[in-house]
Amino acid sequence: MIEITLNDNTKINTIFCGVSDNILWMDIPGMTIPEGVIIFSNSEKTSRIILYENLVYEEYTKLITLSLRNERLQVALQKEVTT
Repeated sequence: MIEITLNDNTKINTIFCGVSDNILWMDIPGMTIPEGVIIFSNSEKTSRIILYENLVYEEYTKLITLSLRNERLQVALQKEVTT
């Protein structure tokens, strides 16, 4: 397991966390869709996500998908586009 820390110091265990095509993907075991919505739709919580205590993902605040696959919640966050 890999531990991530959200901006409000919430710690979450994940199996995978990484960026592909400007989307931050996470696979989180044991989390439900309602729990994921509460956490990952909160842009204050997701404005800063720390992985391995030194890898920082910032401004991934737009929740674009949540799905359950193999008893894991798959989360996709994208940076907000400002015009």
